Amino acid sequence: MMDKEWFGRISWKKVLFFLFLGVLVNCQSTPHVLQKRQVGSPLAEISSPELPNGGLGWVTVRIPVRDGEQAAASLEVNAHLVGTLSGEEKSQTEETHGRAAKPKYVELLFFESALTPSDEQGVRSRVFQAFLPIPYDRAPGAAQLLVTVKDTSGSVQLEVPFQVVEGKYSSEKLRVDPSRVHPKKKDLPRIAQEVKEVGAVYKNFERKKFWQGPFVLPIRSEVTSEFGTRRLYNGALKGFHSGLDLRAAVGTPIYPAAQGRVALAKDLFFTGNTVILDHGYGVMTLYAHMSELKVKVGDLISPKQLVGLSGKTGRVNGPHLHWQAVIDGVKVNPVGLTQDQVP
Repeated sequence: MMDKEWFGRISWKKVLFFLFLGVLVNCQSTPHVLQKRQVGSPLAEISSPELPNGGLGWVTVRIPVRDGEQAAASLEVNAHLVGTLSGEEKSQTEETHGRAAKPKYVELLFFESALTPSDEQGVRSRVFQAFLPIPYDRAPGAAQLLVTVKDTSGSVQLEVPFQVVEGKYSSEKLRVDPSRVHPKKKDLPRIAQEVKEVGAVYKNFERKKFWQGPFVLPIRSEVTSEFGTRRLYNGALKGFHSGLDLRAAVGTPIYPAAQGRVALAKDLFFTGNTVILDHGYGVMTLYAHMSELKVKVGDLISPKQLVGLSGKTGRVNGPHLHWQAVIDGVKVNPVGLTQDQVP
């Protein structure tokens, strides 16, 4: 039994102090109201523990919500792919600027894809997904995705590790029109303007999901050059193939890989008659070297509508379709968009 004399010596001020201390400790043990209110911590998963440089995966974030509890309308999900500079880049940065090199980031764009049914504990999940593009020049090795879930009450950050593996790309030599390898002086202003224009297109995307599930090939044809192939043009210019080449005689009908809005449709110096489709949330596909265009900027087209007819315009060594994917500003293997589990 507690000694009454001892208890009587405790003043009301001391009681309040101990109550305050208990509240403080409890707050420190749950640093984010979001975590407490959402029943459990958000869960982030990557589609594969290993992704090749130049490859495409996706990340899924599940946020628990108890039945009868209103999910926060202000909920946001953001993520960055963290990558360190290569040894050569780091050395150049330190020599030029006299300071340590900073990490490079790729920002992912999330869309809400589902609200799962309640489980036995009366908990369901809001599901957010985003494509995860791996830059072609990303060195193989350990990588990390930083996912942030936040609302007006706080935020939670998750660290999701995975591995970048070597893409094992081949090489090839091509002979093309010399003027497309070493442009004439009069063509340089045009090229500079087109680079600026295309760059702006990739940044000006719609935050609306136009596609549904896996993309399809624009034509069913033989692949004549795969993504990532190291190229040597006319024995001089070095580069890598940023898309997929499909055999197509001049005049072959070309269809979109998925529904999207036409963001660009014009003749470009290097890619000839070109169409860029905006599929939403930073997902873009490009169709190049066509002989004729069948769409105009602003058109919303379905997979059954013609984009154009194949050809051999621009820098080519024969008729074909060049199909390219750009995700969040990163050029990746477009075949990744055709995977069965694409969100």
